[in-house]
Parts: sequence; C-alpha cells; structure tokens
Amino acid sequence: MKNKLSDNSMLLSIVLIIVLLCGPSFAETNNKAKKITKKQAISIAADVFSIKCGIPREVILKSRIKTYKKSTEWTVEFLRFAKPYNEHGGHHWITLSLYGDLIEWSAHYHAYNELYPDIMSMGTEIVPAETDAQQTEILQKIACDLQNKYSISDTEAYEYEARFKLHPCFAADYNTSKVPVWLVNVYFKEELVWKAAYTYRGELMSLVSAEQDFTTYTIPNEEFDKYAFGPERDAKKWEKHNVIRSITQNINEYSEEDIKQLLDEQIPLYREWLKEHPYSTDPQLEEIISYYPQLVPDDL
Repeated sequence: MKNKLSDNSMLLSIVLIIVLLCGPSFAETNNKAKKITKKQAISIAADVFSIKCGIPREVILKSRIKTYKKSTEWTVEFLRFAKPYNEHGGHHWITLSLYGDLIEWSAHYHAYNELYPDIMSMGTEIVPAETDAQQTEILQKIACDLQNKYSISDTEAYEYEARFKLHPCFAADYNTSKVPVWLVNVYFKEELVWKAAYTYRGELMSLVSAEQDFTTYTIPNEEFDKYAFGPERDAKKWEKHNVIRSITQNINEYSEEDIKQLLDEQIPLYREWLKEHPYSTDPQLEEIISYYPQLVPDDL
C-alpha cells in the first residue's frame, strides 16, 4: 500500500526534503556541487524533526543545538527543544554528507538511514500466545485510541493491518530476551495515515501520524529489578539490587552461603514475575543462576 500524506502543504514539504536528502547525490552528477553550510545543515535538520516529532519548525530552530563537522559529514544534534516542547523525550540527531545527503537520523532512540523506513516490514512475525493480546483486541484498542487521542469518530472508514513481531527496533531496558510487540498500520483509501505500537499485553506504546517517528521504542514494565525493588530507587529497597550487581561483577568474592541466601530470597519473586513476563529474563540473576545452578531452589 502507498505511504502518502493527506495534507498538501505537508506533502510539498516532504517532497522537498526527499529531493534534498534521499535523491541521488548532487555531488555525483555535478563536480561543481557546493558543500552545505552549518546554517543549511541546521535548516535541513529542523525540517526533518518538525515532521518526525510534530514540532513546529520555528520552535526547533530556537532549541539547544550542537553541530559537529567531520571530513565527510555534518551531524546536527538537538540537546533540548525550546518551550513548550522542552519535555519532548528522545535523542534527536541527524548526520548529513557535506553536500546535504541523508546518512542517518534518530529521534527517539532508534536510528535509520532512510527518511521513511518501512518499520512494518522489519522483524519476524510470530503467533501470539494464548496469554498475549490477540489481533481482535488490538484492533478494538486502536479504534478507541484514535477516538480518544485524535477525536476520530468514523474509525470504520479505515483499513487496518496488525502484525505481532519480534522486532529489531523495539526492546526492553536491561533485557537480553526478545520481547514481541504489536504493530498496526491504519490506511484510508490505501494511504497510510496512522501507525501504532502496542506491547504484547495490549498496552499502547505509541500512536502517531504516518510521517512521524514512534515516540518510544522501549517496551515498558519488563524489568524484574523494578518489580522486586520498586520503580523508585529508594536506597534501602535497592540495596539488594546493588548486591546482585556486585556479585555478577565479583562472583568469586562471595561465599556460596551468601549467594544461596540471596537466591532463596529472590527466586520466589522471580518465579512469580516470569509467569506474567514470559518473554523477559533478568540478565544479572540469570548469570548468577548459570554460575551456581546447584543453589537454585527446585521450584524455579
């Protein structure tokens, strides 16, 4: 299906950017091509992120900006957007050739080398488990979310494509396991107009217009340490976490008795947590378990 924008002015802006960034390098066809200036690099970056983040261009140009020039490229980094978008999260940077061709960009912690990556085509599609959110549930959720977030009432006028995937762009913090996500594309008359990402439990992660970047690529609530010690880093609660980390870094400095006591305390919690998080593991606990399997309670 085609990936177009319905708004004509936005379409014109994007066409200009595509010509500038994604077309054949002018330097390849014209030896007299001029290198872009710092001001021009910043201007291109502002155009890109105004689309990817839905932030007015004039606001972006007032933001904290840092530029780096190397022998073959410019990098423009936005350290913090100006108000009222100063709380907008992510890591926003773009790398251009000295002639203005796109090399790579990142807005919300995942980098791409093309302006409009086909995220739906990436990754491996899998069958959701019985305990996962099912496709019918996800389609019901996105209809409600479109109504609530964008006041779209006639959701039946749209076509939906939903796939459950192990995806290279989406990951959980501090997690070595692969955690799948639901991706949904929303079309109107074969034009991609919205896209969304949901967790395998059916929690909305991001719902944006087609031209924007997902607002997050981090799958939430998949960290065992936050479950065991609380989401806030209270010193007393997290003391045990520090011990676990210390053991993984200096495992030979702890006695088997100390490690057994730790595992006896943590394994029951970990067992319960795994029931609700079948795709995730705790890398630090797993390292201790693999080193001392004889100390693990039999009921793990």
